[in-house]
Amino acid sequence: MDSYTSLLEKTRLPQPSLQKFAVISIFSKLQTAPVRLGPDSEPGAQAISQCLQSSSPAVVDQSVREVCRLVLNSNMDLSRALLELQSALEGSDPKFVPLFVKSLGFLVCVGYERSNGSWKPESHEDHPFVKILSSRREVERELVNQVLLFMAKNKGLGMAEVCEFLRHFLIFSILRMNASDSSLFLFARQLITSMASFCCSIPNQALPIFRALIHCLKYFPLKSLEVTRNFCYVVECLVDSFTVVLRQLVGKGVLITEAQLCGVELIENVLSLYMSPCKQSDEIEPIVELLKHMLVAQKDLALHYMPELASVILSLSVLLIESDLEHQQLSILKFLQFLL
Repeated sequence: MDSYTSLLEKTRLPQPSLQKFAVISIFSKLQTAPVRLGPDSEPGAQAISQCLQSSSPAVVDQSVREVCRLVLNSNMDLSRALLELQSALEGSDPKFVPLFVKSLGFLVCVGYERSNGSWKPESHEDHPFVKILSSRREVERELVNQVLLFMAKNKGLGMAEVCEFLRHFLIFSILRMNASDSSLFLFARQLITSMASFCCSIPNQALPIFRALIHCLKYFPLKSLEVTRNFCYVVECLVDSFTVVLRQLVGKGVLITEAQLCGVELIENVLSLYMSPCKQSDEIEPIVELLKHMLVAQKDLALHYMPELASVILSLSVLLIESDLEHQQLSILKFLQFLL
């Protein structure tokens, strides 16, 4: 540590420019120092941690940049850099949270690109985005941005693979809604609806994203009125985004059948939740209207009737039998009449 003491002292100078220069000097020394003083040594690790834990915005900003540069130059392992930044995030002043989340998101992109899309966390505990989300509440807004940026940057490696990487994170985001804190619902809602909206900008690659989101719907715990209302909002955004994408695909004349099958899958998964014995909400009428709206849009596009809709008819028939309220029965009957 003595090797870096004088430079670390300079990070406390009152001028931000001198603070940044001191940080640059520290990390330059880390790259050229012998192994006993390098980034993986105890003195080097302490110097990095002290820079990242500074109370100075200039020092923290430059330190984050330098850690990322160490990874890019192969002077530090990705896993070690993620650990350093994650640790700094958890103990940082709230004003530094977006900066640390951005840097972590950047390094996740770097790692995924280096793996050529083969990086797949074994469980949610190993997922870098889950670790960020679990650290503190202030990360949520920027984390959504980083997820979208991750998808945009890596779409060239295959959107199906990108969605597989995000799978554990998506499921975790929904499962944590079982907690009593209602604000947890808002993050999952924002994440899913943002991803659905993102689909509209890449229609040719949108179907894997929709399938990933549809798969996650089954984890929604419809055990309270608040969760059900959030679920309805999510389904509405999914339906609207899917309809926009479908119109674009029809206009291009590509992936139309695949998109229609994806739409059927969306309807089946949503209805299955309302057939579950674990549900505690009977507010199905808004959902039925949303799903019907999606099929009306397909009819307006003059698309062919899908035989797979037979399973939807069966699900609606079951819901009709289970329903005790006339207005719900009427809504389901209108949907059935439309399908038949």
